[in-house]
Amino acid sequence: HVGATYSLPMPDGVKWFELSIAAKGDHRAPDARFIAMARDITRRRVFEEALQQNEEKYRTLVDMLNEGIGMQDADGSITYVNRQGAEMLGYTPDELIGRPMTVQMDRKEADAVFRVQTRLRQEGRQEPYEIQCRHRDGHTVHVLVSPQPLFDKAGRYAGSIGSMTDITKRKEAEEALRKSQEQLVMALEAAGAGTWSFDLETGQLMSSERASRIYGFAPDTVVDDKMAASRIHPQDRAAVEDARRRGFAGPLERLE
Repeated sequence: HVGATYSLPMPDGVKWFELSIAAKGDHRAPDARFIAMARDITRRRVFEEALQQNEEKYRTLVDMLNEGIGMQDADGSITYVNRQGAEMLGYTPDELIGRPMTVQMDRKEADAVFRVQTRLRQEGRQEPYEIQCRHRDGHTVHVLVSPQPLFDKAGRYAGSIGSMTDITKRKEAEEALRKSQEQLVMALEAAGAGTWSFDLETGQLMSSERASRIYGFAPDTVVDDKMAASRIHPQDRAAVEDARRRGFAGPLERLE
C-alpha cells in the first residue's frame, strides 16, 4: 500500500488529491492487480495552508512583542519560547526547547520554584512571581513571570504559558534607592538632624524619629499642624508661618 498527494489544474482552479494504491493479492505475481483510489483533499489542503499561514503570522506577532513568551509542559520542560524570551538569557529559542524552564536558575531555588509554582498552576492560580536567572555571560537577570495554566480536555494539568518581563533595571534602581536612603539616614543621624513632610489636605505632619525628638514628641506620636506650631516659640511663629507659605508657593528656603 502506497500513497501520495498531487495537484491538478482544473477549470475552476487547482485541485489537490490523495492517491492510495494497494495490490490485490501478491504484488510480485506476473498477473498482479492493483486498486487505486484518488480522494479530493482540496478543502483540507486549503485549510492546512491557511492554518500554517495563521501560525506563521502568530509567531511573527509574538516575536515582535517586547515581552518574552514561554510555554512549558506538565514536567516543566520548555516547549516554546519566543526570540525575546531566549535573548533575555543570552540564548536562541532552539537552544532552550526541551530544557527545564528553570534551567538558568540556581539549582536550590529552581527546585523550590518548580514545586511551588507547579502546585499553584495545577490549582488554576496565575499570580505573577519574580525569579532570578543567570544570563549566559554570568550576570543576574531579574524576571517577572505572569503565568497562565493549561489543561487538557479531561481537565488534567498540561503545563503553562506565560509572559516574561526583564525587571533587572527596576530592581537595580530600587536597590540604589534603598542604599541612598540608608546613607541619608546615616548622614542625618550623624548631623543630629531630622526630616518631616506635611500633608496639605489633612494637615498631618510625618516626621522621622529624630525630628520627633527635636520637637519633644514620642516617636509614634501622630503630629498635626497645631501640635507642631505649639512647639515653636511665640516670637518665631509668624516668621515660620510666612516662610512655610512661601515655601509651598515657590522654591525652598532656609529658616533658623
